[in-house]
Amino acid sequence: MEMHYVLPDHENLDKITYIYNPSGDLTVSSFITPAYCTFCKSQIDGFFIYNSSSSDEVSTIECNHCGKTIYLVDDEQSPVDVYMSSSDQMDGVEMEKSRKFNKVPIIHKDIYFLNEAMLERVQERTNINFFEAQEIELSNLIKRVCGNTKISFEDLSEKDLGLHPLFPNLPPLVNKWLHLLKKIECI
Repeated sequence: MEMHYVLPDHENLDKITYIYNPSGDLTVSSFITPAYCTFCKSQIDGFFIYNSSSSDEVSTIECNHCGKTIYLVDDEQSPVDVYMSSSDQMDGVEMEKSRKFNKVPIIHKDIYFLNEAMLERVQERTNINFFEAQEIELSNLIKRVCGNTKISFEDLSEKDLGLHPLFPNLPPLVNKWLHLLKKIECI
């Protein structure tokens, strides 16, 4: 299955959900994902539709920089959301011993700065409890923090800050989140 580029005005570009369940697991569900070429070591331009509902699904993306095919592999057995790989095989035992491949894990909660450590920092600054069972869209999470800190949601920039070493370009809503984190001195 070939991945399709998401246009900037795509209706689900900002569909990112923060989920914290009673067992203490924190996940980030994202309708789209950035992509990384394991050959030329560059972020592939744009964002790609990603649906994590199926296990061991393999999709392909062609790198706009070097033209190589990159595989997006969803491994339900792994804590990683998805892997970008130079091979469609994730199990090294199944591969030829002489053939090497690179894989880059994509963990949305870390790339989007929505992991436990960051939320603990935000909680210290805002007194908002992020660790009670909840499912909340990122836009609502940002608005909640903005309301608590008297920062205007509309005034937050969508400009990339380039904070992640592999993914300097992130979705606009994630950039709003990062600019908010910067304003409340969490990054």
